[in-house]
Amino acid sequence: MEGVCGPARVRVLVVPASDGWRRSEFLAYVERLRESPEVRLVDITPIADSMFNPQGFPQGKLLFDIELEVKDESSMLFLYDFEPYRKTFVVVGLCQGTAGAEAGGRLEKLEAKFPHCISHCLIYESAGSENERVLGFGASSETLMCDVGRCFLRALHTYYMSYKHVTLRSPGAVGGNAVLKTTFMCRPAGANAKRLSSSLENGAGGKKGSLKGAKVAAPDRSQQRAKSRQLKILANFQLLAGQYMSALANFSEAAHGAHKVRDYLWLGSALEGVFISMILLSYLAVPFQIPAVVVQLCPPKSYVFASASSSQRSSSSSISGSPNSGANGAFQSPRPSVSGPSAPVLYSNEVMLGNLLKCLNERILHYYELSLSHSVEYTPQVVYCQSLLRMLQFMSECHKSNSLGEPALKSMVLGITQEHEAPAETLEPILFSKMEIYQLSNRFFELQLKDLDLVTQIRFYITLASVYGNLSLERKRAFVLRVLFVSLLPNIENLPWCDEYDSLMEELLQTYGISSWEPERKVQDALSVHWVTLQKNVLILLINIVKKAGRARKVLKFSRWAITRYSHILTHTEQTQLFKDFLLPAAQQYPEDFEYCDPFLLRNMSLLKLEHNRQVPTIEQLEVTPNPKTKEEIFNPFRYNDVAAPETSPEDIENFMVSERAELICTFQNPFNYDLDITSLEFCEGDVEYLRFCENQVSSEAPFTVRAHSMRALHLTVEFLKGTPGHSLRTLNIGVFKLPARKYPICNSEQKSIFASNRALLGDCKLVIIEAQPQLDFLSSDLPRASCMLLTGVKKQFQCKVHNTSLSKAANYFRFCINTNVSSQLKDDYWRTIAADDLYDMELQLEQLKEKCIKVTNFPDEIKPNEVITFDIEIDSTCAPLHLDHFDLVINYGNKCSGSTAVYVRKLTIPFNVTLKRSVEVTNMEIVQLHEELPSTVDVDWINYIRAQMREHQLSFSAFALMLLDIRNSWSSKVMLQLTYDDFSANQHEIGSCQTIRIIVPIKRLRGDSDLRDRPIPSIVRGRQFVHSGLTDDQLRDLQTQFWCREHLLSKLHCTWKGGSFEGTVNFRLFMPKLSNNAIAVMYRGKKTPYTLELRTSDPHVSVCEEVTITAIIDASLDRDSTTTVFVQFQFFERRTGKQIPNSNKQLLYNGTLINPIDLSTQQELTLKVLPIETGEYEFHGSILGTDAAAYSLVHVT
Repeated sequence: MEGVCGPARVRVLVVPASDGWRRSEFLAYVERLRESPEVRLVDITPIADSMFNPQGFPQGKLLFDIELEVKDESSMLFLYDFEPYRKTFVVVGLCQGTAGAEAGGRLEKLEAKFPHCISHCLIYESAGSENERVLGFGASSETLMCDVGRCFLRALHTYYMSYKHVTLRSPGAVGGNAVLKTTFMCRPAGANAKRLSSSLENGAGGKKGSLKGAKVAAPDRSQQRAKSRQLKILANFQLLAGQYMSALANFSEAAHGAHKVRDYLWLGSALEGVFISMILLSYLAVPFQIPAVVVQLCPPKSYVFASASSSQRSSSSSISGSPNSGANGAFQSPRPSVSGPSAPVLYSNEVMLGNLLKCLNERILHYYELSLSHSVEYTPQVVYCQSLLRMLQFMSECHKSNSLGEPALKSMVLGITQEHEAPAETLEPILFSKMEIYQLSNRFFELQLKDLDLVTQIRFYITLASVYGNLSLERKRAFVLRVLFVSLLPNIENLPWCDEYDSLMEELLQTYGISSWEPERKVQDALSVHWVTLQKNVLILLINIVKKAGRARKVLKFSRWAITRYSHILTHTEQTQLFKDFLLPAAQQYPEDFEYCDPFLLRNMSLLKLEHNRQVPTIEQLEVTPNPKTKEEIFNPFRYNDVAAPETSPEDIENFMVSERAELICTFQNPFNYDLDITSLEFCEGDVEYLRFCENQVSSEAPFTVRAHSMRALHLTVEFLKGTPGHSLRTLNIGVFKLPARKYPICNSEQKSIFASNRALLGDCKLVIIEAQPQLDFLSSDLPRASCMLLTGVKKQFQCKVHNTSLSKAANYFRFCINTNVSSQLKDDYWRTIAADDLYDMELQLEQLKEKCIKVTNFPDEIKPNEVITFDIEIDSTCAPLHLDHFDLVINYGNKCSGSTAVYVRKLTIPFNVTLKRSVEVTNMEIVQLHEELPSTVDVDWINYIRAQMREHQLSFSAFALMLLDIRNSWSSKVMLQLTYDDFSANQHEIGSCQTIRIIVPIKRLRGDSDLRDRPIPSIVRGRQFVHSGLTDDQLRDLQTQFWCREHLLSKLHCTWKGGSFEGTVNFRLFMPKLSNNAIAVMYRGKKTPYTLELRTSDPHVSVCEEVTITAIIDASLDRDSTTTVFVQFQFFERRTGKQIPNSNKQLLYNGTLINPIDLSTQQELTLKVLPIETGEYEFHGSILGTDAAAYSLVHVT
């Protein structure tokens, strides 16, 4: 029901925007929103640069009409441009919890689902977002609705701007025949308009001539019509925005312009807006000036107080210029331009507003009827009916309150119906008599309403019934409801019965939509509108008729329909009588046609284990048949994430063993008003070979009773008879009331989708029955309390004992799995955020933990029944990280039959604790260049190695670099260390407890014949979806170079140690850090550094003023495509301080320049002669400009 001030109410649709809402909780939050049906504009935050800024009229209010259902607005679509208030402007989505990152996505979904709404908001249970459209219930409901109102006002400004340059047309011009024209049944279309027009014009007296003079010339009619219509639409939006004073002014000016061009439809609508604006201003107690157009159209003598009429002449000439004419401009004229020279100036406190509004309503209906003579610009039927009903509601509320006071205004504006106390004294008498309102309501019955849609008719008749309720005309109200029912369905109560009326009876059921209504099969029928009370009455009538005629099959059919479809409106007596006196006797007569009223009697069925501590084996496939197309397919990341996944995963299926007993729980429902007796319960034909009831306690003598409107669970014990790899219980044979049993499926829940073919979502109870299996138990191990302590890099072996307690089955299938705390602490998607080189190290470590760190040896192939066996476990801590503290040995075992591709396995988990102590570790590693000639007199292992390599392979000392390793002994005893790198073997070193030594390892520098920058980092785990690393191409190449250089060192570096009774190996991968760029530049020469630079001095030891020759040797064998000319720069440094010596100095003199070009196509050497003047140690640097190639050499000056 729209109400008197319906055009001023903002329609707000509230919907759930998150899953998991319970209906009661959702409705509770909706009621909290409805606690504030109005909010003051002064409480809303101002909106800058908006036509609907709340500061424009702070006394105003926003009125909300909160709805829960999406109304079918297709019939009102052509009225949006004429009366925009009919549109649902705001949609609010209620969400559970606190707003988070998902709020934006939900807001987008809300906008996509309700694109016709202009404002979309989300309200969470608690606030947590900075988005102004994402709100929370933490604030009061009034504050919340203020925020919703502000979002609406902001969106309304944008929405109105789309109307500014649009030519507004009438609904008849837009929709054509789809918009029903107002039609009268009792008189011609123009008769009433002519009669009312003459009475109104005669009553207006001299105003008729003045209005004629206001008409405009023909060329300006179109412009004037468009302007007045735009003003009227703007006023409609201002009415919704709470700016009632501006709306009153624009409605008045729109009415004045529409009257000039005789645009009667828009004139009537504009006057209706004036009518609502004056009611709202009166509700706010804001005084206002009566618009001049209203004074011109309505004779003042019918609504002006006697004291006011005597002073009209003087006030009309002086009040407009008086500075004290109103408070804060409240009494100012809405539009002075529309006031004619003869129109008196009246204010709301000088008139009887109720009489004025009634007179104005008569003019509205008058102009609506005048428009009916036009073929296009006519008043739609729904507009005329609602205007008439609005007038009747207004008059009835005034009559109910005996005045147009605060109670009546509150009821008109907010729609709050309450018992009014005795009215206070007022200047106005009783406005409208009951007879006057009743006579006006009779005009409603002159309208032809049968072509209107069903919902609109219902609303009109309900509204009219409420009007008669306000007038206490109960008989008239009952009459209207009777007219409503009669207009919907014909009366068949007097239908006679005879044997030839079978076809008529079917047609009767078809007319009432009973025979085709099957909600358990067609969800769309269940959602359609039906008058269930009338349908129930029709069915009861027909049941009595066919009962008297002795047609038992029809009694069985109709009685079942009545109980199934209309149980919610049948009383306890009616249901019991229908079932016992009609349905059961007919069912006993024709048991083959009987089908119980509730097809979803069995609501759930489940099996519960009785032995909870017993481990049930699970199936495991021994081999998987390869797909021949696998090698030809590309990686599909969505292959195993298909939405059409199986409904039940194998983990959800219960496994039982033969001869095991379990508890079967069956849940039955009884939604009816009588008790349900279950007299038989059996398994179906396909289920009896696998399980049976141990004791069936349900029989005709001892039925299982389900009370009315309840659900009850029946607990029975079953025994499993035969093994099966998979079986599903979907139905049970159930007999009720001693009638033959029939199959009933398991109904899990109601099917809510309207596209579903069935009414319910059926379920099943899946189970697997397996044969007897072996059972292994862990007895003991050599480790005390299953704990051990060992040094890093050593191995330890111990024994364990296991017993097969089964007396009939041997265990001949074993699969071992190692679970460590290292792998259990990782997240499932750990590989997504780790760099490729770190991921390789991590996954290599995990792989070695499973395959090399812990090994099971000497385990037999078969453990016979009741046999105890011993096996060994070896722990190698070389590849174990220091944070390894425990591991679980999981033995998956079972009995494998010959030729079988699957086996049922059990798990035996044996936990062990490990404590790792540090032994030999690498604390630091550096790679440096080798720039000096090696002394020939020193006998050192790495120097001897370099000399031998230079002699054998014709190499220079620049082909080598030095790796400096700092190795520490963290154990309590000294150790002997043996280190090798490739074919170099260092001398044996002795390291004392907690001591550190440095070992120098010569390494050959890598050349770029096969560029490491282009070799991808390998992946240990395959089949993962690629995730972009976020690195640029150059960064990725540098990362790959670092990785392969490090792998090159790790593949050639080996170290063993011995100490006391222990011996071990050093795992350099645990200690070696990532190589720095300097280290890589020293050991690897690739395409990024295509040149090799070597500096040589004529003599590393010279005296003062003895000339030194520095030779730069460049090797560019890799740079085949580079330029042949490069520049070599020389620099001087003090050896001890590292301070650079400037080019002009008093320490070193040189002949030439420090930057010299060299043509590599003709020469590879460049010399510079230097004369040292002061003693000291100097370092000569050389570099190739534009590359990373650099070298240095040392000179000692004495």
